[in-house]
Amino acid sequence: MKMDSSYNLMLQEINRLYPETENKLIKGFISIKTNTPENREGIIDLLKKNGKEFTLSESNEDRPLKIVIKYLPIDQDKDELKNVLEGKCFKILKISQLKNYRLKTPYPYFLVDVIKTQNHQNIYNIKTINHLKVKVETYRRRNHATICFKCSGFHHSAKNCECHPKCIKCAGRHETRECHIKTLIENPICINCNGEGHLASWRGCPKFPKLINSYFKSTCPQKLKTNLTLQSLPTNPEKLTEPAAQSINQGICE
Repeated sequence: MKMDSSYNLMLQEINRLYPETENKLIKGFISIKTNTPENREGIIDLLKKNGKEFTLSESNEDRPLKIVIKYLPIDQDKDELKNVLEGKCFKILKISQLKNYRLKTPYPYFLVDVIKTQNHQNIYNIKTINHLKVKVETYRRRNHATICFKCSGFHHSAKNCECHPKCIKCAGRHETRECHIKTLIENPICINCNGEGHLASWRGCPKFPKLINSYFKSTCPQKLKTNLTLQSLPTNPEKLTEPAAQSINQGICE
């Protein structure tokens, strides 16, 4: 539920009707966790009845398996590919072709949303399609925040959004895909930071959430080793002999 001035009254009503709920404030939204699917549906109906803005979080079981099929022809027909996969007893929700959005050119890679069933994991066993050798991999999302093209908020998609629509192009009360502006905007104004020259979806916007890539974080042993190495350096390294200086340099570079 989106944070607003009357959030406390709404939470009181929810906790009165559904006392097993747990509430937590996360990035401007109140996460409401419940213990049963029935209570979840009841809370959703209550929020809609009171005109509250909120987003839905899909359970892991309800989320489709996203896989990428590589090395098919670039002009592969998506409907034909769907029929081939469904002929192998997989339930396919959607197929889209990955593209280089900077160059506007397609890749020979196809993103497939597979509905989870008893055999959905077997899709990784596919080795050929239409007598062509292919490779099936798990889809890996980029490490940046997603933006909703319904309300222009972050960290959720339009499919699960129950917030008021707000166009990313003109700030109108409609979804971005319904905007009358269909051509390139020469000097756009960001609806989040009011800056000129970019839209709110630009990752360089000061209001665009910055995600930290934990892969590049130094581990505790690395930090400890660096500190110990620096502490062991003499106060006047210019007086070192050449072999001693080389050994210290090697210790720093290890």
